[in-house]
Amino acid sequence: MATQVEAALDELREALAALAPQLEGLRDYAKLELTSATAKEVATGIKEYDRRNKLMNAAVDALTVLMNDGYPDMAIRQVTGDVLAELEGNALTIAAALSRFESNQATSLGPTIGKVEPKGCDVDPRHPHQARRRRV
Repeated sequence: MATQVEAALDELREALAALAPQLEGLRDYAKLELTSATAKEVATGIKEYDRRNKLMNAAVDALTVLMNDGYPDMAIRQVTGDVLAELEGNALTIAAALSRFESNQATSLGPTIGKVEPKGCDVDPRHPHQARRRRV
């Protein structure tokens, strides 16, 4: 299964392939005798397309390095028993300290309903077909 990074690399490579002839065409325009206004627009276009081309190539390079580094996997570190024991000891004390805290924020935004208790009647609320009678 391809990662999102691999998909991004494919997308960038396709975009670079489409950008190359556009940039080449702009450079061809720059070689023509053009009015100053048109030449200025072409020069601006070349700068913008060249900037985008460089950014996309840098992104491809960075993502390629990331993939060559084994992305998305990260190896589990191999350490000595002493190092692992120290890490585990610290994890236990951190967990112990964490157990001394709790959130003071509501965990639910919905209303909660407590136990239903009849108010002023001798009818069992679990039996809805009983006639309701008021106490006198």
